[in-house]
Amino acid sequence: MPRVAPVTGKSDVPAEHHQVVDAVVEVFGNVRGPFSILLHSPALAERVLGLVKFFRDESVVEGRLRSLAILTAVREREAAYVWAAQVGQPAEPVCARRRST
Repeated sequence: MPRVAPVTGKSDVPAEHHQVVDAVVEVFGNVRGPFSILLHSPALAERVLGLVKFFRDESVVEGRLRSLAILTAVREREAAYVWAAQVGQPAEPVCARRRST
């Protein structure tokens, strides 16, 4: 049993912080991963979520290249959770496009 129970939804946080849970669900589809613990500190979760949104949506790095970098890094570090989270997303394979020579 974990020392701190993971947050799984709005019912696990005070009403004044429901908007933070809604924002997490908007980005990820549900409360999972680090945010299930970060939501014990809603202010911290909100700030970290801002970084996630920035790197996903406002970064100058093209999405396909960003995905390749993420997959390369998590495979090298054997980060099983992040690998599963990335690979589990339905998307066109990053390596599917062939270079014309």
